[in-house]
Amino acid sequence: MKREYIFLGCIFIGIVMFFMFNKTDVYGEYSTDGKPRYNIKIMDNDKAKLIIDNQIVTVNYEEKNDRLELVQDDVYRVYREGVTEVYFEPQKDDKLLYNVVQNGEKITIGEYKKIEGSNGDSGEPSVFWLTIKSMFYGLVIFGVIMAMWIFIFSYIRKKNDHSG
Repeated sequence: MKREYIFLGCIFIGIVMFFMFNKTDVYGEYSTDGKPRYNIKIMDNDKAKLIIDNQIVTVNYEEKNDRLELVQDDVYRVYREGVTEVYFEPQKDDKLLYNVVQNGEKITIGEYKKIEGSNGDSGEPSVFWLTIKSMFYGLVIFGVIMAMWIFIFSYIRKKNDHSG
């Protein structure tokens, strides 16, 4: 019976490790020269911040075919007419290509270098860790309630044994 618990514990630890280390290296801040003032920030919550005309614009993206494609609604909201697709292509050496498809023609806006030490943290907690935390709190509450029930029933049983 103890082997089953050890096996389940190993599976649980394996799942936690998989989700913990499954982050892509694309997340982070990018600038044209790699210096600490970013032009593009790819965050871990499927959002990106872009600086367009000296304005910070937040857009949503989806990971498709080894590239990050901006959601179509954001493309129409942010870019001028004729732009039908906007995507980022991660390159080797921590670089990112910023591409736009306008009037059927692919145009590369630029190549951006990742800013050293940036990780693209959005500041929002991960849903996975919130779930694990809630499960842990539920287990603690369940344990406290069970301990109270055991204490109450053992007290009642002890009282009945002495009186009978």
